[in-house]
Amino acid sequence: MKYIESVKKEGKNPVILDAGDALFESSNTIMKQNLASSKFKAQSLVKGYEVIGYEAINVGAFDLAAGYEFLKTVSDGTSIPFLSANLVDKQSGERVFDPYIIVERPPFKIGIIGVTNLLPSSVTELTMKNYLEVGKSFIETLKREANIIVMLVNADKKERGIIKKEFAEADYIILSREIQRTRQNQAQGTGPFIYSPGKQGKYLAVIDLNIVNLDSPFVDVSYYKQQVKNTETRIARYKKKEPEKSFEEIYANQPNILRNIDVLRKQKHRAKDQLDRAINQSEYKLVSMSRKIGDDLDMLTFVDRVFKKENEIKGIPNLPPGKKLKSPIRSLKNY
Repeated sequence: MKYIESVKKEGKNPVILDAGDALFESSNTIMKQNLASSKFKAQSLVKGYEVIGYEAINVGAFDLAAGYEFLKTVSDGTSIPFLSANLVDKQSGERVFDPYIIVERPPFKIGIIGVTNLLPSSVTELTMKNYLEVGKSFIETLKREANIIVMLVNADKKERGIIKKEFAEADYIILSREIQRTRQNQAQGTGPFIYSPGKQGKYLAVIDLNIVNLDSPFVDVSYYKQQVKNTETRIARYKKKEPEKSFEEIYANQPNILRNIDVLRKQKHRAKDQLDRAINQSEYKLVSMSRKIGDDLDMLTFVDRVFKKENEIKGIPNLPPGKKLKSPIRSLKNY
């Protein structure tokens, strides 16, 4: 919440999304003695998302851990759209969630589609259509209505390659089941940019867009900026001991090092050239949801109330400040 506030103070109007697996920590059926407290925590999480200003939540397998009827109750009771383009009622074949939304950030329209290829076996009311086929179909639909298309995908990490290939007409793909976080120095290559912030809400994936001409491609400047930074650091190390001398003087008898320095200079030049030529700039970073960000006092009060109520439901005593339980309760995701 504190970070979002800082972004808004910069005059930005962020589009805040969750790619799935938000409400529970696994897709396993919740034990009966924990069901009431887990449901309460999930409902509270969504209320927190409302305060933060989420635009949409993709339905992931973990979100169905308390059953379809509970999730439907939660989604019907919030202003935040729950998305799933490929989950359908097993009997009627009808979609049970909105397949997509279009968010407006004038003069641009952003199409957001949600899909999953994971469905808990305990959820017998629903079935999955092929998420790749359905996703491609809605991409085609939204290309006529939106300027930017974002895919929210809840899928096994082994599917990453085929997801990027099949959703080639999208602009961005955000994964929610991928454990490994996407780093800033990872080259995206051709096709849509694909990112994963990791698990458990420990990191926020942030994408800053500077759009000049929609007919030009987006360029992942975060990769090239990281390249410039890394090459400058490595070059500087070669001169650390004798900064007043030139490289040629320092390494007159070490041609291999001079060749390495030349390679680094060329890498830096190529990266800077890419940055200079980038018309539409897309910059990605991971923001750690650590204590360094600081606490929003209203949200902190809200979370404290949730913990206390959760303890009451579980029959765990609320201890005075400074006292700790042997098994501390995990914090609300993304708070």
